[in-house]
Amino acid sequence: ALQFRGQVETTGERGTAVARASSAMLVSIVDRDGPHGRFEDLGAGEAVFRVSLDRSGPVDGDVDFGGGTTLRLRAAERHAATTSRRPYLRHGAALLEVVAGTGRLLDVQGWVTSNFLLSDTGDLTDNHLGLLFVQ
Repeated sequence: ALQFRGQVETTGERGTAVARASSAMLVSIVDRDGPHGRFEDLGAGEAVFRVSLDRSGPVDGDVDFGGGTTLRLRAAERHAATTSRRPYLRHGAALLEVVAGTGRLLDVQGWVTSNFLLSDTGDLTDNHLGLLFVQ
């Protein structure tokens, strides 16, 4: 699980984004008050996500983990970014197929889900949850 944060630059209906995710741990808690969750920063390295977008969300992108380890992702299914309960935010989701990997992720297979928020100022928050099979 990674939470990327970055900025989208648009040209017409298309855009590109560069977003970064620091090493973090996803904490999920279910108690009497219901579900709670947070990312706890672990202070180690970071991953960089470079993605091309259209109005529906991610089209394809690369995640660079450093040290020659990367993932290539392609949108297999997308749900258009729509307005949320906050008028300045659009929310969308995508199912991203892992199409290639390098370094420690050579010959990787798997899928990544993307739940993203895009603000009217171009701020991007993209939560990835993946299940990857590595050699």
